[in-house]
Amino acid sequence: IGDNAIGHVRYSTTGRNSIQNVQPFLYHFIDGDVALAHNGNLVNASSLRNRLEKHGAIFQSDSDTEILIHLIRNHIEDGFIPALKKSLNEVHGGFAFLLLQKDRMIAALDPNGIRPLCIGRLTNGAYVVASETCALDIVQAEFVRDVQPGELIIFDQEGMHIDHFTTQTQLAVCSMEYVYFARPDSIIHGVTVHNARK
Repeated sequence: IGDNAIGHVRYSTTGRNSIQNVQPFLYHFIDGDVALAHNGNLVNASSLRNRLEKHGAIFQSDSDTEILIHLIRNHIEDGFIPALKKSLNEVHGGFAFLLLQKDRMIAALDPNGIRPLCIGRLTNGAYVVASETCALDIVQAEFVRDVQPGELIIFDQEGMHIDHFTTQTQLAVCSMEYVYFARPDSIIHGVTVHNARK
C-alpha cells in the first residue's frame, strides 16, 4: 500500500473508448516512473503526434494525453521539471494535467484555465488535487485554492510549491463546466454551479 496515488474517472475525450486509453497512464523509464492523468483536449495533438512519430516516438494509445510524455522525454536532458515546462508550452488547448513520480505530485493548468483544477488538504496534512470541489468534500479535505492558469504546482515532502510554465495567461473558463460537466454542489472559481445554472 502506497501513500500517494492519482486516478481518472472520465471517458476518453480523444481516441477510442478502449483499454489502451484508460488513464492514468504509467510509464517506466531508466530514470524513474511517471504516472499521468489528463482532463481536456489538445487542439494541436495531430501535428505534434505526427512530428513525434517521425522522430521515433512509439505511441501505445490514440489518446492526446500520451503526447505530453513523449514531449517531456524529448527535453529530458534539461531535467524533469524544465522538460515539463517546455512541453506544456508546446501543447495547446484546454488541459489539466496531474503527474505522479516516486517523490512528488505535479499539477498543471492550461494558460486560460479552461478546465478547473482545485487543491484541498486532508486533516493529516496530505494534499488532494481534483477537477471539482465536490471530490474534496467526499474525502473531507479542506479547500485550499484553485490552480491558476499557467501554474505548475509541485507537492513533495516539504509541502506545496507554486511555479509557472508560462505567465502569458488569461482566465477563460469553459461555460460547459457550469452547465454540463460539473456537479451542482461543486464550486468553480468561486461561483457555485447551482447559481450559474439559474
